[in-house]
Amino acid sequence: MTGIALRALRLQDLGPRVRVRFSRHPEQGYPGLSPVEATTGPLELVAMVDTGSSLTVLQPGSFQRLGIVPSEETWIGSPAAQRQPHPSYVGTLTLAGTTGEVSMVARAVEIPGLGHVDALLGRDVLTRGRFLYDGREGACAMVLGGTEIPMMDPLEDRTEPGRGGG
Repeated sequence: MTGIALRALRLQDLGPRVRVRFSRHPEQGYPGLSPVEATTGPLELVAMVDTGSSLTVLQPGSFQRLGIVPSEETWIGSPAAQRQPHPSYVGTLTLAGTTGEVSMVARAVEIPGLGHVDALLGRDVLTRGRFLYDGREGACAMVLGGTEIPMMDPLEDRTEPGRGGG
């Protein structure tokens, strides 16, 4: 099997993935927690780009680790389930680009069962730029705020940095 064919199969299997950081928004306090009880640094995550998700999604427990409390309730649905309310959280999402970092305030929810990734990047992020998926070549490209965001190589195993399986 050629390298391009293997890349295409892995991309189809694992989806387009990117490394991101999620952290407290600088203006957030620590309601109910002392700063010592919350994770001091950002969470380093492997996220899959998901054009079917309207919002960014993180594994359960992520926001608690950062000491972030819910800001409001958001209704989430899927093709297989009716819309249900979920607490939503606000934080800072950062993606490393080829010429610098791109940071944005992001509203996200926690949903279990993300499998081999720690997070999903939804259309809330994708509306801020461009995303190209070339299944035939096994390649993806993302540009946010004029900065190219490197995607993970489809052949790269998923071992770190977060809690997802592999």
